[in-house]
Amino acid sequence: MGRVRVLARRTPAGRERYVDFLRALAISLVVLGHWTVTVVAGAGRREPSEIRTVVGFATIPLWFLSAYIAVVALTPVMYRLHRRFGFAVPLALVVLVAAGDTGRLLGSGPLSGGNFLLGWLAIHQIGFAWYDSYAAERNIRSAARVATALSAGPNRVFARY
Repeated sequence: MGRVRVLARRTPAGRERYVDFLRALAISLVVLGHWTVTVVAGAGRREPSEIRTVVGFATIPLWFLSAYIAVVALTPVMYRLHRRFGFAVPLALVVLVAAGDTGRLLGSGPLSGGNFLLGWLAIHQIGFAWYDSYAAERNIRSAARVATALSAGPNRVFARY
């Protein structure tokens, strides 16, 4: 409990704790809702294949929690990268996501293994830039256009395949 108190003391006084509570509540309700649907839908079914399907649907949102936990764990490292390299970090992450998507579309699936995490990290890095007003100094609109083109380009080229 001591660590929680230390973190509470370090939290800025202007931080909206109610918003933090609502975020945690929303995530919990989504998971609880999916598990409830699993129990209700699975109660009347006895065939293993149907139960497996229902459980599969109920666990789909859990990938988000693993990505979220990884992003939170990587925050100190990503913040140091942000301080050192600025907006180049999310652009590099978007390039890596685009390379993974291109590799997946060309048939090399393992290249896209980290795309969810890299995409979430890119958005997290943009949050750092926004908070520091770095984006205002560097014209985030042009960077967003480049990021969009890099991520959407391979999808447009290979969409017909």
